[in-house]
Amino acid sequence: MLGYVKGYEVRGISLKKAEKEAFSGVLSASGVPAEIKGEMISLLKAKGAVYAWYKKKEIAAIYFVERVENYLPEVAAAEYEDENGQKVKTNGHQALAGLRITEAFINDDAKEVKKEFHECILAEVRERSIFSEDEKAIEWNGKIQYPSRVSVGNFSVPLYLIPLALGLVFGILNNNLGTGLMFGLSFALIFSLFGFGNKSAWDELDATEENRQKASRFIKSSMLED
Repeated sequence: MLGYVKGYEVRGISLKKAEKEAFSGVLSASGVPAEIKGEMISLLKAKGAVYAWYKKKEIAAIYFVERVENYLPEVAAAEYEDENGQKVKTNGHQALAGLRITEAFINDDAKEVKKEFHECILAEVRERSIFSEDEKAIEWNGKIQYPSRVSVGNFSVPLYLIPLALGLVFGILNNNLGTGLMFGLSFALIFSLFGFGNKSAWDELDATEENRQKASRFIKSSMLED
């Protein structure tokens, strides 16, 4: 169980659970179309994830998280100017995977809290992306999301790493690196999921092939002097 959202219990569905015959009965009793189970099993076997929102014993909503191989294309090391005229160096990298979120099922009652469901699933997938070695973009609702970067001197780093760095500095100054690391990781994760004020730790583009190329350049970029 992941927690509760507006009275709905949120659970991750494992492959073992999805394959059980008893789970078919739960899906049927909840009004979930029969083909959803097969799609769910195929997704889980392909390193995807499935999340379900329960109301008592019935499923009110199901969201799929599909791992898409080669979502961000391979990029060669290069230098170019961004939209603001800032010189940017792109570090070359192999093709990277992406995570595509889809709403597989939602009943009429749950649509009233659909916004809260969306916030929950997006936070869960962002956390997975942050700790993944190669799943560095999220496609959701017609948009590509990827970590924002901020200039630090002549370099750029993911914005959510700034709280981590501050936590480490705090630990060093107080001769307690372990505590500093703990606070830094906690704040970095919170900021990466929810942002700070009006500032998001994620940039967003329309989900087009051209923008996949653009996002791929920024994923591992470093700033240069003007």
